[in-house]
Amino acid sequence: MRRFLPAILLAILMVAVATPANAGYLIIRVILEGKGGGASGMGGASVEMMDPMMMGGGGPIGPDGSTGTTTPAGKAEADPTRSLVVVIPVTQDLTKQTTFYPKAFHPYSNPVWTPKLTVVRGSEKTVTNLFADGSTIQWYNNLKETPEFLRTHEILVRDRYAKWVKTKSDPLAGYNILVAALSHGMADEAATYADAIFKAFKDTKTGLPPEVVGFIRAYAPMEKRIMGSATKRGNALYWQEKLDAPVVTPTAHYSIISWDSTDEEIRLRSLRLEQNFKAFYIWHAVRGIELPVPEAPLAVVLPKQSRDVIELLRALDGPSRLPADGFYAPEHDVLVLAPERLDAMGLTFAAQTQQIYQSGIRRKDLLDGLGPEIDKDGRNGRRKPDDVALMQTMALVERYADENSNIHAISREGSLQLLYASGKLPRHVAVPEWITNGSANFFARPKDPAFIAGPEKKWTMTVSPTTGYGIPNYVLQRQFRDLYGSLMEPKRDRKEQQAQQTRRIALIKNVVSDAYFLGLRDAKDVNDPDPIPVEKIGVSLGAVAKTNPNPLGIGGTPEDPGGGQVFPMQPGAIPAVPPEESPVVKMRKKRERLTMKSQASAWALLYYLSKDRPADLARFMNELAALPRDLPLDSQTMTEVFCRVFGLDGSNEAFARFADSWLDYMHIVAAVGIDIPLVEPKPPTNTSPMSDPMSQPNFGAGPGGP
Repeated sequence: MRRFLPAILLAILMVAVATPANAGYLIIRVILEGKGGGASGMGGASVEMMDPMMMGGGGPIGPDGSTGTTTPAGKAEADPTRSLVVVIPVTQDLTKQTTFYPKAFHPYSNPVWTPKLTVVRGSEKTVTNLFADGSTIQWYNNLKETPEFLRTHEILVRDRYAKWVKTKSDPLAGYNILVAALSHGMADEAATYADAIFKAFKDTKTGLPPEVVGFIRAYAPMEKRIMGSATKRGNALYWQEKLDAPVVTPTAHYSIISWDSTDEEIRLRSLRLEQNFKAFYIWHAVRGIELPVPEAPLAVVLPKQSRDVIELLRALDGPSRLPADGFYAPEHDVLVLAPERLDAMGLTFAAQTQQIYQSGIRRKDLLDGLGPEIDKDGRNGRRKPDDVALMQTMALVERYADENSNIHAISREGSLQLLYASGKLPRHVAVPEWITNGSANFFARPKDPAFIAGPEKKWTMTVSPTTGYGIPNYVLQRQFRDLYGSLMEPKRDRKEQQAQQTRRIALIKNVVSDAYFLGLRDAKDVNDPDPIPVEKIGVSLGAVAKTNPNPLGIGGTPEDPGGGQVFPMQPGAIPAVPPEESPVVKMRKKRERLTMKSQASAWALLYYLSKDRPADLARFMNELAALPRDLPLDSQTMTEVFCRVFGLDGSNEAFARFADSWLDYMHIVAAVGIDIPLVEPKPPTNTSPMSDPMSQPNFGAGPGGP
């Protein structure tokens, strides 16, 4: 027998949906593993709209995963980090009532629905009805007035430029607008603004602010190549033949080598690549740095499927672990972009949403506000409106999750390719890993939030309304502060001061000697120079106790898929979950924590040097470039070069002074991300289409995916 929501409950839900959705930015969190009795429907992922301030709700979930609520088997089962989070701009009043489909109102086949979200980004427009059932998709409206009510950062930057361009009387104001556009990831707009500033003031001899003078001097020799196309022949045909690939698609600065990628996939990748290219060089020009722009197109490979990424990783001597959904191989000068997200959360979510499309429903239709025929009560074989709104909501989240993955991979690995192409990193020298990873992370635009377990087992997620260039990496900044916050806070007690100083010295030595990265190389163990007991780990990248954070098995063993060898999964497969207290789980926790430490500390040191000591950093890179070709660097050599360039005599006192300057600087850098307390999801109910086995659509069964 089919169950129905009472009319009054539906009305309450409609009001609950509409109210918090009036936002400059709306956060949607899809919980992929929740507490409760393994409801059917979307594999434990359903939809909920929740405002932490308004709803009250239960407390956040603790770092051990317990919530006080048990499953029928009596075991607590909740993992706040097993969730996918997207931040969506909202620029219209979502309380306005509209018909479900864009046609005439009908009380049964086209009833009124609230809210309907319309998002326009460039030439792309999405229209989706949004759905909530109070189970496992949460909406947070904490950013509803960020930066202003129903206004986004992008809108404010465009408004500032529209006002400035009328007169162009203030060069510094134009320069600051350009910097703002870069900081919010507005690459196309930044290119327009840069060109306008350059043309307006390139012939001005006096009276310009030094920032504008430096920009014009650096931008002048790069402008035509940034805005134009590569003029020489690249190595795309070589790689096409080498890889036996049927298609090479040229763009202004890239050659994209592919097999069965659709025209739309190639268009979106080429768009993001070209945007990142412009932003990379314009950002350096803003800093007064002139770089050589590649004269030949750069090679990019789009493999057929995830397992092909692993094969290419082996063949091209790629990194031992993938920090993004793709990689760059410096020895071969090839950028490889994965066809899908490679992390466990992405694979789980993809497996669940794929079942929507297997029924013949197209994602494009769902994102255009369309879908199958509906009936208010689901009669005559038609879908209920909330079923279709659910599909549209999931398609919207999928679209943003895919976009975030592409942006992150291209801004990180694509920028690494540009760092080598421009000579910022020497290609045939064994560059320390903290330099390569720190440099890549400096330009990386994060795809997911940071999940932090705070005091009293209260979890928060750190998000940002936008990501961009020249600002802190909000995820790594938050993780660095969580890992090393105690080293940045002043201590009154003398004994505490001495202990803090000892840890500061150890930290800087470990970073410059690559100790954290070297500690990850053992396939069977983790050599953490300053370990913390597993039970005290309060930071999580992905709840390593309950899910394989490295689903493709990069750098693992059969006993520990998070370690050394490569064991690719089938696309869409759901990682197996080992017992929580098993040695495998404990090793994963240690490995993930050390991975986090290595990436966050490398970013923090590179960020400090780039911002506060750029001349010294440039000399350090020149010293590395002068080292013998292809000679592996040991920790002592790395440290000696660092000390020589930065004026350290190798004593603990010298390292202490440097560490003090570094950590004091990082302590005062304003936080980019916003910490949002997580709200405990409600248990699934029998009145929800997601938990009703007779209800459509049937997305799967049980937590963790179908």
